[in-house]
Amino acid sequence: LTEIPYPVLGNNQTIIKISAVGLCRTDLYVANGIIPIFKPVVLGHECSGTIVRTTSVKFKENQLVSVNPYQDGKFMGVTLNGCLSEFIVVNNEYIVLSKPNLTCEQTAYVEPVASVMAILKANLEKDSNGIIYGNNRIAQLTHTVLNTFGYKNIKIIGDDDEDSLHDNYYDFIIESQIDEKIFKKLIQILKPNGLLILKSRKFTPTEIIINDLVLKDINIKCLSYYNDFDQAMQWILDNSLEVNKLIGKSFHISDFKEALSEAVKGESNKIFIHF
Repeated sequence: LTEIPYPVLGNNQTIIKISAVGLCRTDLYVANGIIPIFKPVVLGHECSGTIVRTTSVKFKENQLVSVNPYQDGKFMGVTLNGCLSEFIVVNNEYIVLSKPNLTCEQTAYVEPVASVMAILKANLEKDSNGIIYGNNRIAQLTHTVLNTFGYKNIKIIGDDDEDSLHDNYYDFIIESQIDEKIFKKLIQILKPNGLLILKSRKFTPTEIIINDLVLKDINIKCLSYYNDFDQAMQWILDNSLEVNKLIGKSFHISDFKEALSEAVKGESNKIFIHF
């Protein structure tokens, strides 16, 4: 932990006092050096907090908000200072208002929900047969979100289930973890002309055999965020009980190292840090 200057309010900006920050794989990878960074950076991109000062007529002091972390081609906590700080300053267009009765932790969940809802842009047929690859929290969230939108023929598959998979069987696959071995397996089990949706933000190269894709006419979509974070926040409000199942322990910022250690243990529940 270290002290940094209190943020300066600029034109078209808002200062936010952070309440809760969810720890993500990206934070762990940056902290452990798996994702290389070229200068010291404040971690964190899933957050909620209250407005301290703002230049916008849309917002008011003490409103609970979250933040879209992808800003001007940079990503908070990787190429841009993140939200794991008592106060941050953000351009107004990246602020997302919370909904009535949502907690700080639920509000901070808007980033992963908006990420999952990006899959809706693929316009999948609701009766098509698909899997979510990766036995982790984001896979669970993906399954929950898609179910609420009427996609019922989807199941979660992990490394332990590979022997039960059938070649040329699935209409689409959504990956939440990827490497060369997994990529090859996913292409193998997709139907010809099937769709592979890439979601994990992998910062290191992954070797793929182009011939495998071409011979089966495989389609690939890379999807980052749903366009409307406000709709993602509304989804959290409408499905707050489901979101609560994915919320884990909360640690004070002074116990940051303990929180990181807890987050490394597994991905069944989201670990939060509060101030």
